[in-house]
Amino acid sequence: MDKSSLSMDKSYKLIVILALLVHIVYLAIFLRYGIKALWLYNLGSVIFYVIMELLVIRRNYKVATILVHMEIELFVVFNVIMIGWDFGFQAILVALSALVYFNPFTVKRRIYIFPLIEFILFMVLRVWSLHYEPVIQAEDATGLYCLNYTICFGIILFGAIITKIGTDRLERENIRMTRDGLTNIYNQEFFVEEVGRVLRTSSSQYYLLCTNISGFKFYNELFGVEQGDKVLVEQAKTLKASAQEFAVYGRLAGDEFGVLIEKDKYKEERMKEILYEVQKKFSTFLYHMHICAGVYEIKDHTEPVNTMCEKARIAVDEIKDNYDRYITYFDDKQLQDSLIKRRILAEFNYALEDMQFCIYLQPQMTGDGRILGAEALVRWIHPEEGMISPADFIPALEESGLISKLDIFVWDQAAQVLRKWKEQGREDLYISVNVSGKDFYYADLYETFTGLVQKYGIKPRNLKIEITETVLMKEAEKQMELLQKLRDYGFEIEIDDFGSGYSSLSMLKDIIVDVMKIDMGFLRKTDHGERSWNIIRSVASLAGTLEMYTVTEGVETKDQVSRLLEIGCEIFQGYYFAKPMPVDKLEERYME
Repeated sequence: MDKSSLSMDKSYKLIVILALLVHIVYLAIFLRYGIKALWLYNLGSVIFYVIMELLVIRRNYKVATILVHMEIELFVVFNVIMIGWDFGFQAILVALSALVYFNPFTVKRRIYIFPLIEFILFMVLRVWSLHYEPVIQAEDATGLYCLNYTICFGIILFGAIITKIGTDRLERENIRMTRDGLTNIYNQEFFVEEVGRVLRTSSSQYYLLCTNISGFKFYNELFGVEQGDKVLVEQAKTLKASAQEFAVYGRLAGDEFGVLIEKDKYKEERMKEILYEVQKKFSTFLYHMHICAGVYEIKDHTEPVNTMCEKARIAVDEIKDNYDRYITYFDDKQLQDSLIKRRILAEFNYALEDMQFCIYLQPQMTGDGRILGAEALVRWIHPEEGMISPADFIPALEESGLISKLDIFVWDQAAQVLRKWKEQGREDLYISVNVSGKDFYYADLYETFTGLVQKYGIKPRNLKIEITETVLMKEAEKQMELLQKLRDYGFEIEIDDFGSGYSSLSMLKDIIVDVMKIDMGFLRKTDHGERSWNIIRSVASLAGTLEMYTVTEGVETKDQVSRLLEIGCEIFQGYYFAKPMPVDKLEERYME
């Protein structure tokens, strides 16, 4: 039982016991004086309050409150029958009655009609009573009756006030316990409780949906938490506006909202409209908002609701970075993938400390097979499972933000290898390392890279910095300023996978980099091979004009090398020359 409920119980018990004692005292007095009508009235009141006490013990406040009003009506009837005093005294009693019925604690404007009806009836009966000969003569019991009547009115008024205060406190506590403080819809705990209640009492088939805003943390960083809160409030309003379509809805956590909907009422296109309504309102040229939903079909109503929510989350995680999809449905494969992802995240920190991660190097060569440098690629050598593919752990680390921790480790390992090569007289070789978009926010790139070259005594130009062109799609001016600062220090900047993403002449106009890596991937799976070669030729020519040199990656055949040499490409990376390999293997093959 919560504190507000306890306070409510104490308040009710106090006022009921007080009223009970007063009426017992009056019952004894009127029995002593033999005034039958008054002791009968007080006996009735004693019975009323005994019943009320039993109701309070059972926490049945609604019926107890009804009895309070019945007690007042008992006064009305009793007064009509027993008293025939003058109009002035009746007016005083009407004023007392008004105080009971109409005061700041007991009347809400929305429901004033009920006490108004009671009060009007009260007044009509009082006026009517003026025409009756009183049963009790004023000289017999005027003083006792006035005192009895006034004190009882006071008790009722005090009880009404205490009841109202306790009820309001209980209502506020209930709202606080069940509502989300920001959006004023169900919080996670009560959402889960309500979904469970609906499923226990209904045989209908349901879907449980979990919505997610892609990159919402970045949105908060870009526009501020206050603006982010407006997005959440607006999404809650949109759900409220469609409340008749849903069985239950609420905010689960952060930017996640949950919806329980009957299978027969669910329409995918309608759900897309609801999501798109908020997405459209807050998308700008700086940030394209993407709100998506994972859908879990509930087949077992006894399954824990938290498990259902988790499965819907697993589904939405599959598409939250895919801006072409808004709705996805949970399946067992997603569950297995999620378990793998969780295991990766759980083991990551220990694996990093245990040196289970290492760098592999893929050589970058001239056309005649001379090594110029290499690209550093991370590998996870698990003590039990062996080599874990980067495709399995990189996306999970990217999503969680742990990728920066791994990247810094890779950069440090590459710098150590460069120092060793320098000591062996091979300062002519370089290593390129990858910088992800998250690194611009979670790592101090300038301090980190300058710190590495100072720590290991290597030349900045030997530790090349690779970025993808998509990095420059967000806060481009700020990122380019940082990259130029690194170039001024002596680092060379490479654009990785040029041609595979959102490359544009505008970007090349605004950013000054040293190396353009051409992706050969778009040569595959196409019926327009010659057209693709013409594009590569144009890109290579453009790079030369901009005083950049090119590295062509993904080279797999001798014919490709020959054609690339013809169009002016000079540095190559791909399986035709070598696959990624451990550092010692590269040193054995190319440096001894």
